[in-house]
Amino acid sequence: MGRRAWLLGVIAVAALALVGVIALRPNAPGEPVEVTGFAMGTFVRVVADGPRAAQAAEQVMPLLQAMTQALDRFEPDSDVSRINARAGRGPVRVQAETVAVVQDALRLAHLTEGAFDPTVGPLVDLWGFVQTEEAPADGEGTVRGRRPPAPEAIAQVLERVGYQHLRVDEEASTVELVQPGMGLDLGGIAKGAAVDRVAQLFRDVGVERALIDLGGNLYALGRKADGSPWRVGIRHPRNPGAVLAIVEARDVAIATSGDYERYFIHEGVRYSHLLDPRTGSPARELASVTILAPKGVDADGLSTAVFVLGPEAGAQLVESLPGVEAIFVDPAMNVTYTSGLEGRIEVLTR
Repeated sequence: MGRRAWLLGVIAVAALALVGVIALRPNAPGEPVEVTGFAMGTFVRVVADGPRAAQAAEQVMPLLQAMTQALDRFEPDSDVSRINARAGRGPVRVQAETVAVVQDALRLAHLTEGAFDPTVGPLVDLWGFVQTEEAPADGEGTVRGRRPPAPEAIAQVLERVGYQHLRVDEEASTVELVQPGMGLDLGGIAKGAAVDRVAQLFRDVGVERALIDLGGNLYALGRKADGSPWRVGIRHPRNPGAVLAIVEARDVAIATSGDYERYFIHEGVRYSHLLDPRTGSPARELASVTILAPKGVDADGLSTAVFVLGPEAGAQLVESLPGVEAIFVDPAMNVTYTSGLEGRIEVLTR
């Protein structure tokens, strides 16, 4: 079964984003408008085509920066930082946007019975999956100098992880972590929520064709200019320059979770940031999972949850969800997918 990867060319975007540049290329008659930059901790590339595309494109980066300021737990004054600072000491009034994202996170946590859990922050910190770097030449991972925590330390931290202790009051616009020491982390869902917001920006002005890429969280709006569906490549988890499969996409969000994003290798074993909130350790049955869903927030959260659940339970969950499909890549680089992708996916040789 398969997992995350994309065909979009982000090299040019990266060159701009590394120096903090935001570029808006206005569209001449008959040409698309393009936005590139850096937001939400990742590279951004948006291409849209339509008479009012430029109008919406001007709002893309301000919207993403505002969402970063609200949802990033490493921003000192963000809503999430304020929620975490008051863990165990009562509710915190936050923006309506934050309430909506936390509600989606709780919905997915219940749906997946905790395979996705937005209170996983303390566990991520314990494992050291916070700062990443370019993969070193020795192939030892994107997070250096790490080793697995002691089982006793994992057990202690798990006492502070549990979506059952996260409270949301939509009417009062408050969010609360009930137990002291808990930590909300919306990193597994925030980019998906942002993709939805950007897609809605374009829909609101009547744009019918756009491709939105937030570091691999995609939304394919409409069709390409020639009327054909968008084609998205599924990255090879062990060879960044290779593609394992190509899937057709139209009016759908796509997100991938892979064990190549943040990981370290200790004594020959790969440990990725895709932690099972129920056990406290990395999930290992898959190398990547790609989810296609009507909403970006669902594609993003489910890609994490299905990776944790593994190929059998993950496929069973996805098959039960209307409009949702999955591509699985196992550690041997075998690609499988759910039934709704028949005729829409081309699997390439490994």
